[in-house]
Amino acid sequence: MWAECRRGWWVPAGSGAGRAVLLGGCGAPAPRGSAFARLPCSIDLIPALTAALAATSWPDRERHLTHAYETIANLHSQAGLTEPVDPTIRPFHDRPFQVLDADRFATALTNTIHDHELRTRPLTGALDQFVDSTDALGNRAQGRALTAALGYRP
Repeated sequence: MWAECRRGWWVPAGSGAGRAVLLGGCGAPAPRGSAFARLPCSIDLIPALTAALAATSWPDRERHLTHAYETIANLHSQAGLTEPVDPTIRPFHDRPFQVLDADRFATALTNTIHDHELRTRPLTGALDQFVDSTDALGNRAQGRALTAALGYRP
């Protein structure tokens, strides 16, 4: 799935890099993440994401990923789309994992929607969040058929 950047360009919406590009409002995406590398936040995100990929244990990977999550959460608050949302990570219920609890950001964004019909739609996210099929994701007609079968409309 792709989302339109503030400057009218399209970026991959399902990726952390895509969210950073959207929030950073940078130039048109280019091959191999060069648009992402031009973002001011990439100074923090690239080392954190690179270290997460290189980590050999889940606690090390989690430490680097949570740094990236908090960086992107701060970008959300800086963008002024909602009231500021606490960017700190928190435990995942009673399990030993740290998460951003991103539902807080979805709720904050939903609270800014004034159109009743739009505001009452289910918060399912993008198709790529619940479909793991490159055939469906790469074919707009199949993607629309899947969302229609689930009762969602564009």
